[in-house]
Formats: sequence, C-alpha cells, structure tokens
Amino acid sequence: MKVLFINPAPKGFTRSVTAPLGLLSIASYLNANGHTAIICDRTVKKTNVKKIIKDFSPDIVGVSVISYKGISDALIVSEQAKEFSLPVVWGGTLFSALPESALESPFVDMVSVGEGEETWLDILNSMESGSDIDNVKGLVYKKDGKVCYTGERPLGDLSSFPSIDYELVDVKSLFQEYYCSDKTLYLFSSKGCPGKCTFCFNPEFHRSTHRRRRTEHIINEICHLRDAYSLNGIYFADELFARNREELTVFCNELKDNIKGVFWGCQMRIGLIDRELLKLMYDAGCRWIFFGVESGSKETLKTIKKGIDYDKISETFRLCKELGIITIAAFIIGFPGETREQIADTVRLASSIDATQIQVNFFAPFAGSEAYNDLVSSGRYVPPLTLKELSRIRPTEVIGNNFSCVSDKELKVIRYSFMWRSLFKKELSTGVKHYEFAFKMITDAVKSLFGHGILQFFGLAFLSAKEFLTALVYAHFFPRIRRKYGLEKGGKK
Repeated sequence: MKVLFINPAPKGFTRSVTAPLGLLSIASYLNANGHTAIICDRTVKKTNVKKIIKDFSPDIVGVSVISYKGISDALIVSEQAKEFSLPVVWGGTLFSALPESALESPFVDMVSVGEGEETWLDILNSMESGSDIDNVKGLVYKKDGKVCYTGERPLGDLSSFPSIDYELVDVKSLFQEYYCSDKTLYLFSSKGCPGKCTFCFNPEFHRSTHRRRRTEHIINEICHLRDAYSLNGIYFADELFARNREELTVFCNELKDNIKGVFWGCQMRIGLIDRELLKLMYDAGCRWIFFGVESGSKETLKTIKKGIDYDKISETFRLCKELGIITIAAFIIGFPGETREQIADTVRLASSIDATQIQVNFFAPFAGSEAYNDLVSSGRYVPPLTLKELSRIRPTEVIGNNFSCVSDKELKVIRYSFMWRSLFKKELSTGVKHYEFAFKMITDAVKSLFGHGILQFFGLAFLSAKEFLTALVYAHFFPRIRRKYGLEKGGKK
C-alpha cells in the first residue's frame, strides 16, 4: 500500500520550521514493514499536492495536525485529496484530544488517536486485506452518522521501531542556526515524560510514560546526517531527555564515545542533574538545556503538579553557567486562579536566577490536559470546537481567556519585558556570537517570509512587525506596572 503523509503549512508562523518527527517515525516504520510512504512537508514549501497525488498515486493520505496554526492548510490539502476519492486520516496531539472536531469536516474520514506507527500499519494492512477497519485500535470515525471509537491502543515498544529515514525530507531545508552550531536539526531519542503537569497534554497522550529508542539507531542517524549533510548541531526534541541518572549517564557516554564535532541541546527537568552529570553532558557535546520551571511560586508549582524541588532551581542554573552550558528557563503566567503575589514570585525568581534566556508564556488550556478538563467541567471555559474557531487560536502567545486574578495588561508587560531582555542580551555564553538570540529571531522570520511565496510574504512581514512593536510597547511603557513587579531597568527587585 502507498501512503502520502502531509505536514500542513502553519498559518501566520514566523519561526524556523522543524523536522516533522512524528511523520518521519511513522513513514520509516511503514516502509520497514513492506509499505511505501512519502512525506510532503508544506512547512518548508507549499508543494502542489495534486501533482504529488497524480505522480505517486497513493492509496490513502495522512495529515499531521499538531497545532492550531496548521488547521487551515490541513483542510485545503484534505479537500484536494478528496478530489481523487482518497481516504483522509488526520493525526497529531491536537486532534487526538478533539477527534470529533476534525470529523466535522467532510474531507476527513478518520482520526488516528495517540501514537501513530502501529495504528497506521494496521490501517494499511486492513485496507490491503479488505478486513474491517473496526478492528484497528486507536481510530475515531463516523459510521451511519455516529462517531465510533475503536478503543485505546497500547503504547508501542520503541526499541522495536526502525531507524528514522531522514531521506524522506529535505534535510538541508530544515537546518537552523542554534547557538554553537549553524546546521542544527531536531531529532528525538525518546517519547513522553513521567510527569503529570496539569497544563500539559503528555499525561493523556503519552500516559505519563517515558520510553527510549534504541541507542544504536540514534547514533547511526547522527553519524549519517553529519557525514552526508555536514550536520553540526542537534536539538533533542524529547519531552524529557532522560528520566534518571543511570539513563542519562549511559546515553551521554555513548554520545561522547561515538559522536565528534556535533553540539547538542535538550529539555531537562530541575532536580535530575548535578555538577557531575552536567560535566558529563558538556563533555558529550551538550551546549544548551531548556528547563520548564513554570512558576516561582511554591503554591502554584504544587497546584500544577510540577513536582520539582524548588530549592534546586537556582542551583541548577548556577551550575550550568559555571560549566558553560546555555540555559533557557521557561515560565508560565496566568494559571487559573493565580494571584498577583504568586505571579510576582515568578517574576522575582526569573529575575534572580542565572539563566541565559528567560521565556515567559501565557497560560492556555490545551485540549486533553487536566487544567482544560477542569475549566470546562466547572463552566469557566467554553472551548471552541469548530475547525474555524480552533484555527484562530494562538495559545501561549496571545491571551485568549484570562483565568488568573491579574489583568491582561499586567501579564503582557511581564511577558514582553522578559522577551525584550532576552532579545537584546548582548552575550549569551563564551564562544557564542553577540546578540545571538536576536540574530536567530531575525533569521527565523526571514526564512519564514521567503518560504511560502510572494502572496504570503506581506502578511508574514506584517505579523513579524506587529510582534516586534507589541514587545517594544509593553516592555518599555506602563512604568507603574513595571515598578510593581520589579521590572525596571536592572531587572531585580
């Protein structure tokens, strides 16, 4: 069987695109199991889908919709696929939580819920044999006007999955400049996280589990990308790079022994690493780490079930700085019921730690998360459920609904004040060019502007300018709010 996977173009997106890791994993799995899968990545270039269908003659089309920004283009390519009377299946984290919303479209036949590798293999085998699709676990579809769910599928054993075939995408078009490397690509070594954070989709999508891929596959992929494409940087996109000391030690030693000339970064959890492990990570090529701190309020951290040791936060960033590892500290403001005092605690912590960069995002209720379910069940949130409404959402960047006890204006002043500091921070780390973060933001925007043709150029240019001016206004005006939160020049209260 032949399947065409499509990664839809995001609407109003002004950042560099990343590798479609989910589709790469599914397509590689299907190809290793006797089928033929290809990927059309419209985040890079809006390739003519009709031409691909005519040339490739697929039996089925899969569309990955992992964010609200991809909905509009997903509908366009799905309609084009239906012109050829092809079955269309949507998948991804978003519509795994909202499958019925996807099925409102006449161009969507099924939704693959959760992890897709084994589900897609069963779909193709079922089509090939002519057996009933009802027997394929992990699918939602309509039958006789009713929504049917075939049941939850057990999580796959990643150690049995094949290596990722990066020849399925245009690798060079996915390279980014990232701190110490100018040819950085997103890869993944594991899936999921054991955490139960109330604002995150992970407890529902990955069932709070953490599973690793085979180390030899990861090493071979890196070596191939380095030798074939001159890759010199990796961003491990795992929700959690490693869950314990032993796992981290073993993997870092493998990287240290087998990978030369490639720097990398990852996402880690506060409290899991000490000086010894950080030194090992540095020696293995680690040059940046993203930490989701989320809040400076102990009360808020408890409410959102973050489960980190508050007393380890400052120490972790201090140790990273001493060892020369760039750190990105991410915070969220505007949690449901969050008070001014709790948000002030977050501002104080963010201003005091030795993080290289501070990212502050607005709370947004993500479908499938505990916080989303609580807000809906309590009547505090009436979620948009139509595809048209969902396509307008810009979570974390724009305040759609404010569930906190603090005004929108105050939240914006806090977010953009920290954004402005990071944007124009002169020196991030030894060996990194001055104003690296600002340079990356500009190059990302330029690549995005020129990636989708002249028709979208002016629209994206407008969005980029609007984002910059918004940051400028909220970061430099509203002195009363800035003083209230200790955001005046110098940054510490």
